[in-house]
Amino acid sequence: MAEQEDSYDFRPVTEKDLPMIAGWLAEPHVAEWWDDPETEIAGIREHIDSISVEPLIVELDGKPIAYLQSYDPHLEDDHPYADQPFGTLGIDVSIGVPELLGRGHGSAIVRQFVEQLFEEGVPRVI
Repeated sequence: MAEQEDSYDFRPVTEKDLPMIAGWLAEPHVAEWWDDPETEIAGIREHIDSISVEPLIVELDGKPIAYLQSYDPHLEDDHPYADQPFGTLGIDVSIGVPELLGRGHGSAIVRQFVEQLFEEGVPRVI
């Protein structure tokens, strides 16, 4: 299980991260939630400089372990969450390292990231 004192760092995705993310997208536990890795990497590359999606690498003890993106559903046409209050952000997280699955990291990452968003004034996270 994730240790109570585990603290995660969130840093912006860079071009250098894309091969690592592509490797994660090829893992069966990640691939089931994502489309074709080449298409997804192209999208993540576009998001590096986007205002609607913030792609992040989650690090634990200085090691990359997951991909997280936050997005504003109001900046996409016909987004299914566009009915949410203004300022709402959506998040997606994928733990890339298979050995870390089932240990509570996903919940702990979401908890820490969402707490940070609330501290920044985000009214709702979905």
